[in-house]
Amino acid sequence: MDWQYFATVVAPLVQAFAALFGVLGLFLVWQQVRLGAKTLSTVEREIELATRQIEQQVKQTENQSVQLQLTVEQMRQQNEWNRINAQHILLSALPSPAEERDLWKVIEEYVDKPSWQLPLSACDKLYDCLDDWVTIKNFINGHERLCAAISAHSLDEDYAYSVHGAKVMDTYRTFEHYIDYVRKKRRNASIYLELEKVASRWMDRAEQEQAAVMREQQKLRASRGAQKSVS
Repeated sequence: MDWQYFATVVAPLVQAFAALFGVLGLFLVWQQVRLGAKTLSTVEREIELATRQIEQQVKQTENQSVQLQLTVEQMRQQNEWNRINAQHILLSALPSPAEERDLWKVIEEYVDKPSWQLPLSACDKLYDCLDDWVTIKNFINGHERLCAAISAHSLDEDYAYSVHGAKVMDTYRTFEHYIDYVRKKRRNASIYLELEKVASRWMDRAEQEQAAVMREQQKLRASRGAQKSVS
């Protein structure tokens, strides 16, 4: 093979093959870029779809959260209404004014005036008289049920104290001897125990409140006295 043959035949063939390989390489690169672009576009679409799904789930969660809050608020309001309604139902268990008048008609001749406390000497006679005993028992039982509801936390104690505190304390003071008598008679120290516990607690509370009122009155009097002396 001489140089002329190489230059005229072989060299052009080599260049043609090189050009062909170059074109083929460019084609492959273009195909790769094209596939890469398709893959990137597919990934972007998948990401967009996943983002939409997440946004929908977030909205659903938010809606469920709002619904749950509404349900909780409705339950809270219902429980509050039930609690308030229970207060009125339990407080209505106390004897009516008519029953209270009947009671005082029965025991008026036995009580120690002006304290209106039923003396121990009258307990035998009242206990042995069926009608009088039932009248007294029903009256005290009504207050015992009220105090039992307070002890069981079924009734708000502050509310009951503000509404019926004086009546509960007066009932226990009036029938304190009678309660002791019935306990000994029945040999049961738990009879009217809830009434005794609540009334005793409320009497201590009333004394503390009265002492606080007196202290406040003394401060007001001292303040007025100081103002008069200045003027």
